[in-house]
Amino acid sequence: MKIILRKWWVLILQGILLIILSAYCWNNPNEVLKGISVWFGLLTVLAGIIGLIHYFWDKTDREQTTLIWSLVTTFFGVLMLFHLVVTMKLITMFFGLWIVLGGGQLIKNGWELKTQNQLGWLMIILGVLTFITGLMMIFHIDFGAIGISTLLGIQLFFAGLGLIIFGIIKKADISKIN
Repeated sequence: MKIILRKWWVLILQGILLIILSAYCWNNPNEVLKGISVWFGLLTVLAGIIGLIHYFWDKTDREQTTLIWSLVTTFFGVLMLFHLVVTMKLITMFFGLWIVLGGGQLIKNGWELKTQNQLGWLMIILGVLTFITGLMMIFHIDFGAIGISTLLGIQLFFAGLGLIIFGIIKKADISKIN
C-alpha cells in the first residue's frame, strides 16, 4: 500500500502538465490539427509497413490482397504526410460529419419529445446549432481545427484536474499511514 501512495507528487506534476497542454490546444488549433494529421499519416504508413513485413516474413500465408492492401496503405500514408493540408481538411470533414450526424440525432429526438416535454424544443434548438457547427467544420478548415482542438483541450484539462485531485488524495492518505 505504501508503494502505491508514495509518488503523489508525480500525479500532481502530470496533472499540471496536462492542464498546460490543454491551454496550448485551445490557443493553437491549427498546430494541433497539423499534429493530429501528421500522426494519422505516420500511423497509416506504419500500418502499411507492418503489413508488408508480415507478407514477406510469413512465407506460408501469402495472399496477393494482403500485399496490395499493404502497398496501398503505405502509399496513402506517405501521401497524407506529403499533402498535410489535404489530410487536415479530410480530418475536419470527417469530424464535421460526425458533428452533423449528432445534431441530426438531437433534432430527431427533440422532435419526437416536443409534444411530451417542452425540453424537446431545447433539444431541437441545440440540434440545429450543432448541425450548423458541423457544417461550418466541413466547409471551413479553421472551424474544424477549432472544434477538434477545443474538445481535445477540454479532455486534457479534465484529465489533468483529475490527476491533481488524485495526487492530493494520495498525499492525504500517506499522512494517515505515517
